Amino acid sequence: FNQGRMTHAELPEQRLFGESTFYEQILWGSDTTYVTKTDHYPLANTIDTLSEELIENAKEFISEYSLLKENYTLEMIPAMSRDTAFTGTFIQRALNSLKITILQLIDEKRTLEEIRQNIHTDKYHFVKSIHELHSEGIIKFQ
Repeated sequence: FNQGRMTHAELPEQRLFGESTFYEQILWGSDTTYVTKTDHYPLANTIDTLSEELIENAKEFISEYSLLKENYTLEMIPAMSRDTAFTGTFIQRALNSLKITILQLIDEKRTLEEIRQNIHTDKYHFVKSIHELHSEGIIKFQ
């Protein structure tokens, strides 16, 4: 915090920094341990969003994540849909880098949890991307 504004957050063991760290901690509130270091000054601010906006976003994310996680458990194994193949056409569809990374990791063996461990984002954005890929017919579940 700097003058009451959140400027940095990190979960180094998960390689999460910035807003993703904040959202990850909010989603797992009771399991979260918070440490404030008064003598720690990060090289750069990893959060540029106003604290109030972070909190408003988090409220939305908690509500939506609660619904999404019921449909997509981390034990599920995704596969590419039969009528799609990972080609340059996905990039033309304007997929964001998170979705492209998810698609690159799908091998019909890894669970969602195993895929998520290789991607450095919070649970909300991961599950939301899985939902969108599934809804668009790009991936399916075995």
